[in-house]
Amino acid sequence: MNKGMDTISVKKDTTKETAHIRAILELNTYLKNDTQKQLSYKGTYYKNDSHGSVPLITEYDALRYFFDFYELKLEDDDFLNPESDFVGKVENHYKQLSKEFGKEMKPEDAFVNSWGYEFMNMKQFEKAEQLF
Repeated sequence: MNKGMDTISVKKDTTKETAHIRAILELNTYLKNDTQKQLSYKGTYYKNDSHGSVPLITEYDALRYFFDFYELKLEDDDFLNPESDFVGKVENHYKQLSKEFGKEMKPEDAFVNSWGYEFMNMKQFEKAEQLF
């Protein structure tokens, strides 16, 4: 985009120099307003980036978008509350991963062992026993 222009001014511009970015912004608007919602879509404008930096950033963002289910979301309560169902949460997460990937997924042994020892150190022996 030319210096001094923003997305609002470029949408109003009709010169050949802004045709490409206008087409991208138009496609973004079209996909956002698609009433059929048959396409999983999210668009982001990277104001402070250029043609050289955007490909890496967008690839990273796309992978996080497509695999938003992948991260095991744990909270402080999962560790600190002896009554929390840490093991159940981990098991459910890996069941969901298995479903998404179409094959059995299991946590790494190092993950299970390290949390088993961590819960032993915290005197949460029931959780440790479940993990071991």
